[in-house]
Amino acid sequence: MYRKNTSGQTFGFPKISSTDGSDKTGVPTLVARSIDGAAAVTATGTIVMDAAGWSVFQMSQADCNGQNIVFKAALSGMISPVLNILTDSNPPDVNVKNVAGTAQTAIDLGTAIPNLSSAQLSGFATVQVNTDKISSTLGGLTSAQLSGFNTVQTNTDRLSSTLGGISSAQLNGFTSAAVTEAAIKAQTDKLTFDGSNNVASNMKSTFDTPITGGSGTAANPFVY
Repeated sequence: MYRKNTSGQTFGFPKISSTDGSDKTGVPTLVARSIDGAAAVTATGTIVMDAAGWSVFQMSQADCNGQNIVFKAALSGMISPVLNILTDSNPPDVNVKNVAGTAQTAIDLGTAIPNLSSAQLSGFATVQVNTDKISSTLGGLTSAQLSGFNTVQTNTDRLSSTLGGISSAQLNGFTSAAVTEAAIKAQTDKLTFDGSNNVASNMKSTFDTPITGGSGTAANPFVY
């Protein structure tokens, strides 16, 4: 694909004798062009290479100022070759040499990153500025805004202290493979219930303090 309206681009064409089909010698005397179906005119580019059997034509900017261009070369005793080219005003540049007007050179990232200059590191500084904004934003949250975080922390702390207070013996029920439905039933069967399906118990102490009954009041039914 040729670039539209860009000088210096070239194409080659054959030179074949109209008499016997052999390679024709001599520089073509005329190269004509028709752009996008317009009437043919003399091209303004030049023959930059000529040899027996073929030549190379370099187009001027005016020669390729269109999308669909037809060229025809002429030379006495030669079958006139016709070449049709298409152009693109904005083709992809896969060989990047400049970015925003700045010449670029190939970089080996494996060796270049540890040796970046302060100017090259400016992009990282920009990233830091933005991450610092996150830090200052979180630091500026009000106590009301932070209450949700505090509530979460309080509850997770409770969970941590509760689990941390379980003895290894108490944890056996969670880890022992011997715990079965039958084993659990054997323990719950030891419980007794009253007529209202409440667990019947004979509490004798609370918080390791013996309880004695019979001399309490309605407000304080237990005497310690």
